[in-house]
Order: sequence, then C-alpha cells, then structure tokens
Amino acid sequence: GKQANFQTGNDNMQKATEALKGNYVKNPMWSKMFGKDVISVHPLGGCCMASNATNGVVDHKGRVYSETSGESVHDGLYISDGSIIPTSLAVNPLLTISAVTERNMELLAEDYGFTIDYTLPSAVRRPHDVPKLGVEFTETMKGKLAVP
Repeated sequence: GKQANFQTGNDNMQKATEALKGNYVKNPMWSKMFGKDVISVHPLGGCCMASNATNGVVDHKGRVYSETSGESVHDGLYISDGSIIPTSLAVNPLLTISAVTERNMELLAEDYGFTIDYTLPSAVRRPHDVPKLGVEFTETMKGKLAVP
C-alpha cells in the first residue's frame, strides 16, 4: 500500500467523488497509523499448496501432508479454500480460489470414483422455439440535441 499507484488511485477517487458532488471518505485502515498496509477480506495462505511437506501443507489436490517432509498425505483429509493459495494475487482472488477448489473437487471425485452432475439448476427444462433466420434493420440517428 506504500507504492505511488495507491495514492494516485485515492486521489482519482477523490476527484471523481467531488465531480459527482459526493463526500469522499478515506479508508481508515489505509493510514500512517496502520502503516498504509493493504488489507484484504480474502485471507490467503496459512495452509499453502506445495510439491512437498517441506514447502507447504497440502499437495496440488488439496490433500494434507501427513509428515513434515516428503509427499505422503493423510487419507481423506483435504483443504480447499483461500488458505492453500500461497500469496496475495494482487487482484480479487475469488475466481482463483473457486477454480482451484473446483479442480480439487474434480480430482477428488476422480480418485474416489464419484460422478459430478454439472447440470445447472437454471438449465432449460423444456425445449424452446429457435428464432427463425431473418433480416433486421436498425436506424441510427446522429446529431446534436438542444434542450432548453
């Protein structure tokens, strides 16, 4: 949070707020008192994914290592949330966490012989008419409009 781009972003937000006649309120956590650290509501790390127990807590499938070194895992013990992401991603991590979790569940299902039904509850339940092929014309007006 100490890089110039954070200050630039805050300055631009203040300008935009003023232009819209709003009241800009600085984030109270982004202050000298808190070291201008960037805070995320998505806790990451703590049970990091790694290729072995020396470097992390879980393997690429989210299985928890059973020793402090090596690659042996506890049978049936998985972690699959933001804690397995080793570091900040510099963007909202929702999609990354979701993708890793979805992949881990697919691998878990494969390992145990489960089948996952990917049919969405919102999927079309009855056939619907397919629109007929045709031609459509659209008119666009260009110019200036004077409003008194």
